Amino acid sequence: MSMDKQDPDVFPSGQGAFFLTGKAGCIEINTAANEGFRQDRVGIICHPHPLHQGTMNNKVVTTAAKAMQKNDFPVIRFNYRGVGKSAGSYGETIGESEDLLSVFTWVRRVLPHAQVVLAGFSFGAYISLKVACEQMPLSLLAIAPAIPHQSEYSELAKQIVCPYWVIIGDQDELVPVEAVINWHQCIQAPTQLIVMPNASHFFHGQLMELQRHIHEWIQQTAL
Repeated sequence: MSMDKQDPDVFPSGQGAFFLTGKAGCIEINTAANEGFRQDRVGIICHPHPLHQGTMNNKVVTTAAKAMQKNDFPVIRFNYRGVGKSAGSYGETIGESEDLLSVFTWVRRVLPHAQVVLAGFSFGAYISLKVACEQMPLSLLAIAPAIPHQSEYSELAKQIVCPYWVIIGDQDELVPVEAVINWHQCIQAPTQLIVMPNASHFFHGQLMELQRHIHEWIQQTAL
């Protein structure tokens, strides 16, 4: 899939690959949209930590994208600054939040009537939460949120008003499950916590089950 023009004026049908203009330079974007896709919803997914091999091609990220596309949502994955072909370098969460805001800006130009369904995995769960407090998506999903590494998670969670679901594996080797369970109690918006049995941080061997739960989140909060 070759990279198309920068800042396209319409959301591409089928598979799209292009650059958006961000504060640090170009942002590498991949999109997917079924023929006759919905114009009133759009999915955006944030990937794991860029300093730990996190990219938009992570299997958990692509699993979430497939679940959204099965519901006829056009879907966006993107690489933070300094990842893949995106310009710049790691932005200490501030830059990555700016990158997501640039994606929001483009979406609202090309799909002005669409509500955003936002998901993030691990580090991406934090970036999506930060931006959701400002942009207020239709629904928000945190997959294996990296709770111990971001001290303001609890305060941010209190600001969310949209449905906010959380999925964590009970065998997560990077995020203490008890910490997620305790933090989940801070969420004041409509919420649900799903603890997947026998699932690790990267959901090895459990991606189909993960996709089923993501589909459930979409069905209950975003249709």
